[in-house]
Amino acid sequence: MINFLSKNPLALILLLLLTLGGMYGCTQLEFYHDLKDFFPDKDVDLDFYEEHRSRFESDDNFIYIALENEPSVFDSVFLSKVAAFTDSCKQVPHIESASALTDAKDVVFTPLGPMAFPILHYDDPLSYQQDSIKIMLNENLINRYISEDGTVMAVLLKHKEETSESENFMISDHLESLQKKFGFEGAPIAGRVKSTTEIIRQLEYEVQTYALLSGLFVLVVLIILLQRFWGVTIAFLSVVNGLILFMGLIGIMGVKLNLMSTLFPILMLVVGMSDVIHILTKYIDELRRGLSRDAAMKVAVKEIGLATLLTSITTAIGFVALYTSNIKAIKSFGLLAALGVFIAYISVIIVAISVLSRFKQDQLANIKSQGQFWDRLMLASYRLVKNNKALMASIGLVVMIVSLIGLTKISTNSYILGDLPVDSQLRKDFIYFEDKLSGIRPFEMAIIAQDPHRINEIAVLEEIDKVANYITSKGEVKNLMGPHVLYKSVRKAYHANKLEEYRLPENEKELKKYDQQLQDKRVNMVMTSDRKYARLNSNIRDLGSDVIRVFNTDVNQWIAENTNPDLVQFRMTGSGLLVDKNHEFLRRNLFTGLGMAFLVVSLLMALLFRNWKMVLISLIPNVFPLIVTGAVMGYTGVTLMASSSIIFTIAFGIAVDDTIHFLSKFKLQLDKGKTIDEAIKNTFLETGKALCITTLILFFGFLILTLSSFQMTFYVGLLVSITLLTALIADLFLMPVFIYWFMKDE
Repeated sequence: MINFLSKNPLALILLLLLTLGGMYGCTQLEFYHDLKDFFPDKDVDLDFYEEHRSRFESDDNFIYIALENEPSVFDSVFLSKVAAFTDSCKQVPHIESASALTDAKDVVFTPLGPMAFPILHYDDPLSYQQDSIKIMLNENLINRYISEDGTVMAVLLKHKEETSESENFMISDHLESLQKKFGFEGAPIAGRVKSTTEIIRQLEYEVQTYALLSGLFVLVVLIILLQRFWGVTIAFLSVVNGLILFMGLIGIMGVKLNLMSTLFPILMLVVGMSDVIHILTKYIDELRRGLSRDAAMKVAVKEIGLATLLTSITTAIGFVALYTSNIKAIKSFGLLAALGVFIAYISVIIVAISVLSRFKQDQLANIKSQGQFWDRLMLASYRLVKNNKALMASIGLVVMIVSLIGLTKISTNSYILGDLPVDSQLRKDFIYFEDKLSGIRPFEMAIIAQDPHRINEIAVLEEIDKVANYITSKGEVKNLMGPHVLYKSVRKAYHANKLEEYRLPENEKELKKYDQQLQDKRVNMVMTSDRKYARLNSNIRDLGSDVIRVFNTDVNQWIAENTNPDLVQFRMTGSGLLVDKNHEFLRRNLFTGLGMAFLVVSLLMALLFRNWKMVLISLIPNVFPLIVTGAVMGYTGVTLMASSSIIFTIAFGIAVDDTIHFLSKFKLQLDKGKTIDEAIKNTFLETGKALCITTLILFFGFLILTLSSFQMTFYVGLLVSITLLTALIADLFLMPVFIYWFMKDE
């Protein structure tokens, strides 16, 4: 294989054709964002939510637009614009309804039949004072259609259940045009369509930006290290080629890129960079020893190629471990990242064998300018460890104890807006709705009448009313919509819309009369036609998963103690609940994924070294950086959630690479008859440089991700960088101590 790749020009032609295919595939890449991909898969709560949605509608198929007017919305010019804007929104493609106070109606039942009257006579300023009093006393309107201070009016749009990316962009573009047309440009807007389009736009920008920044970073590092045109060019092309092949394959396969895809460019480039540095360094070292180019390449592929393959396997294991997650987006990311690691490896190996052996040592790198520095540094490190074993172990123990304390401080209170781009308009709009209205996070509760009872029974409605009153009394949820509201509203309409008549029917005869009025499509959004199921829904502020969990537990406990389960039962559901459960699941399964990664890596180490002591030696320094990273999260207040939980498995898969390279070289030295001390010294001198260089490359490469506006990407970049640097320190200053202690010369 080596002879074929190094001598046959067909290898280069094949590589060129594959690269061209990859470049075509890159033009086919598509982006998407769907919160459902972060819901737990095959979960009882997800199944229940899907069943609940099939009866009613999604709890997130809305768009809120907040229109502000100081000192009050009760201004004729402003209200006329709101009315015209709302009517225009009804014509937007894929929008099913648009409502605001300007077109809201109060129904009054008269002897002549039902008659509808405007809640707000926006074209009659003389009615504003009377209308405003009624509106501000209506609990179903405050914080939903108008703010408590009367300065913000909300327009609520409902769109169809499922919308594609192209439809989302179409809706967003139409709304932006209407906002400009009516002078509402820049008005806060929130909802799934808005967040999806903004996140996709940001994703496209960041993937392209990181591909460019990562490429420039790799190029600069190679220029600094090699200082030779052909060496830099070959190494750079081998790494970039791996990225092109990987992204092209994704495009050809039709796999759409999501929020986690921003990691792919930097991941592919820095992992490929690590591979090429190890192989190139070994190849040049062998040339310096006097070997021919073919012989040097064979040695490099045999010794470093195998070790690099093992590191690719362990890195891939770290990503494959993410498949144990119950989250579709994380599963997909794990498998694609594992595939990318192998593509990077194959690209580097093929380019290295096909091209490197065609060049002399001095054409590839200026070794003399750096060799003495690294030799002195590695020799000093070796002596420091050899002469201070107890000190190194003691420092490690102290850091471990401090880190274990830090682990107990990790926060689990995550927010729905936690991963939204920092300082983005999207986040600002989200917070605006939190401050001015009732928030954007959906609150959803399913109501199930127990046979033979139905929702439209006074006893059942009274139970529902009790629960709704208790929930709203806690202050977190306002204007809670449910079947009790419908019956109260109809009763009020039958009594000339007097506020004191807003209550449940007093007897069955009265209820049956009101029930006849509740037959239209809008009623079916609250309770099913067979009156077997119903819902309580509203919005709640994004208080954090821990606070929401306490709130839900308290509500469920109150329901269990104060309602009759033989009449009706209640169950929390909704997209917000599933997001919170997602975070809980990830936390619970974090150590499951890590445990699997540890197990597989241990088996690989056992097969490679056939010595249980070496397995133990290899794992200890790789547990250390993970605990340190967890401590950093605990002491700095980084929340453990969907984004940050994947850091550990990613970091472990990459960090263990240094251990494999160190121990592989150490074993080769032992096989040559060296003593333990000689083997450690030679490993420091021959492999230490490559470990330091590749770790620094990985460190600064992942650090580029801290430029991201997405918190997920930011924390992955920061914490993985910290883990990798800590792993290098552990490999160079702790692992040799354990080798000295556990291994004996035979």
